[in-house]
Amino acid sequence: MKFLHKGTSPQHVHLPEFLKDPRASRPHVLVVGEDVSYSRSPSLQQPHWNGLEGEHVPYIAVSVPKQEIESFKEWLKTSSTLGCNITIPYKKEMMSVATTLSSEAQRLGVLNTLRREPDGQLSGHNTDPKGVIYALREVKERLVGTHAVIFGGGGASSSICLALEQLGVQKILVVRRDVSVPWSFSSEQCDIEQLGYEDWVEWAKRHQPGLFVNATPLGLKGHYEGISPVKEHETSVLQGAIGFDAIYTPVNTPFLSQIRAQGGTPIGGMDMLIGQANASFELWTGTPFEDVTRVEHRMALHSDWDIIEPQWNGLQLPHGVIESQFFTRNTSLDTRVWLTEEGWSKEVPSALKALHPNVAWCDQVHGSDLSNVSTAGKAPRSCDGLWTREPNLTLAIRVADCVAILLADPHTGWIAALHAGWRGAIAGILPNALAIAVEQGVKIESLRGWLSPCIGAAKFEVGPEVAASFPAQFVSEPKQGGNPHVDLKAFLVHQAVEAGCNEAQLDLDWSACTRTDPTRYWSYRAMGEKAGRMMALIQTRETSQERL
Repeated sequence: MKFLHKGTSPQHVHLPEFLKDPRASRPHVLVVGEDVSYSRSPSLQQPHWNGLEGEHVPYIAVSVPKQEIESFKEWLKTSSTLGCNITIPYKKEMMSVATTLSSEAQRLGVLNTLRREPDGQLSGHNTDPKGVIYALREVKERLVGTHAVIFGGGGASSSICLALEQLGVQKILVVRRDVSVPWSFSSEQCDIEQLGYEDWVEWAKRHQPGLFVNATPLGLKGHYEGISPVKEHETSVLQGAIGFDAIYTPVNTPFLSQIRAQGGTPIGGMDMLIGQANASFELWTGTPFEDVTRVEHRMALHSDWDIIEPQWNGLQLPHGVIESQFFTRNTSLDTRVWLTEEGWSKEVPSALKALHPNVAWCDQVHGSDLSNVSTAGKAPRSCDGLWTREPNLTLAIRVADCVAILLADPHTGWIAALHAGWRGAIAGILPNALAIAVEQGVKIESLRGWLSPCIGAAKFEVGPEVAASFPAQFVSEPKQGGNPHVDLKAFLVHQAVEAGCNEAQLDLDWSACTRTDPTRYWSYRAMGEKAGRMMALIQTRETSQERL
């Protein structure tokens, strides 16, 4: 099957893989650290890069081991990198790459952002203080004149001190493992002290701080999970205070749980990430995110749910953008409870409803018919595909082993959502949708497509009569007396390419299989009638000004 492309390019790679990746030789943006496999930055940033006029700039997380950081620094100087976010442990290390430094980076002695200048050089910046100020925006009035405790003496704590200084905090205690090691940040606006972990509680009892901050990696998912810098017998000093955790994975860290249990105000690191990302994006492009409130809703969903987005999510339209999400199993969530005859039910997360207030869906019957919809609620007839050119109307499709297909045209705003099991695929639901697209003035070669995770060929065992419905190249012959297997994804890609779709604009993950990963995906083959449903959503959101 020579026509098949390699599928979705991963948003996280290790340095040796990245240097061989075709994206490394084209304009791109990176987030770099020793381990950034957990990073939410690609999910946060990529839709905004997709929304730039005439651009397709990938935002990629690259993990760089310590033994390779020097070679990476040399490569970066002359690379095609437009910008770079830097995270632990390289915020100080990467300062040597920058030929100029912003005032914040100079004062803090660390950076978190590199920008490619017109002369090809790299300038260094630190957007973390702006991120902290953004995260604390709702409580800033309570911070004026108060005292604060910061756990951790690394680069993050310096940025937090700078932000708290600007917010009017009067006194700061920095709690460090080794106070004998020099710590360079100083302030003329607020008093800063340092103590070890064995002494901070008495200081807190004397000074009654209104803010506690975790600037350590304690609690970070996959590394220091389940740990807080505050021991359980020390939690009474947190009573009624504001608690800010710079960690954003997981959302509910042990430290924030302690704050909540003591009747305090917990603030997670996701808002800091959004704030500093917005500032970085403005450094790189000259403009901030179009709508930060929508970014907050998106990232709230990413924090609470396991969501996959097409890598063309955020695709620009003449008067808007295309937005889409795919909700996986999400700890036994069955998305069928989200839909009613009129639209969303009461069980729908508030952030999802804010992003997609009007939803259309249908009773799915494993066929090949599509309905044109223009209003929210259940489609008037049963079908397996919905299409529209109506702005601000979300199309919803549910699957469990079958393929959810999303189609979008950046020129006309035509979108479609399809449900394709083997019956619908053989009956031609995808070719039918593409024929409708042509009738609506869509140039097939410009159409973007996304195929959801589904049952993979290795597990899609079918009877001989079903196998005979598929072209031979998509059928694996039985071994040792078993039944044949069908490659449903490959067949659908074949249909799209045969209809004239540009295979480079078809987004899918060939390795994802619902049957072999039933903890992440609902699988009807694995669970039968007990299986819930996953949901794919797509809309064209109208914006007020012309963007092309």
